Amino acid sequence: VFGLLRSLDCLKYHLNPDIYPEDAHYLNNRDGSLFVWADAKQYSNNQYCIEKIHNSSVAMQKLYTFLCFNTKIVGNDRLRFKVYVIGLFISCSFYALTLLVYLSISKLRNLPGKILICLISNLLMAYFSIAVGQLMPTANNNICFALAFFTYFCLMAAFSWMNVMCRLGKYA
Repeated sequence: VFGLLRSLDCLKYHLNPDIYPEDAHYLNNRDGSLFVWADAKQYSNNQYCIEKIHNSSVAMQKLYTFLCFNTKIVGNDRLRFKVYVIGLFISCSFYALTLLVYLSISKLRNLPGKILICLISNLLMAYFSIAVGQLMPTANNNICFALAFFTYFCLMAAFSWMNVMCRLGKYA
């Protein structure tokens, strides 16, 4: 005899075998445990929940399985992501300081200096957008996509400026 928990109060993620085959799972009728095929692991009934969610595209309700995150791992990841963001902001401050020096001293604004200004400004924007994405996660897919595209564009531009700088050094 076992019971299923609804709306389990934990950080959880949706197991969606329709989209991700590695999320394939089944419920054990004997003890109510959940078995996930990909990691061949069995979860007890207090580590997952089943929720009935209304699907607007199909106009019906369906049962979905949610698996709780391991709280030990999530706690360590939170600390790691905070340290990561602090490191990004420290990098951004030094990029901004370097950019300020190159913009304020006219002797440094020759062709290699201008290329370096472009490189540093692109790295500054990319690292800043990564830090903002870590600090303020959003459920809005459009904002997330725009921020990811902007970050990708800045990083590709930075690598392009590095390529220009290498080519300039070859002919100097």
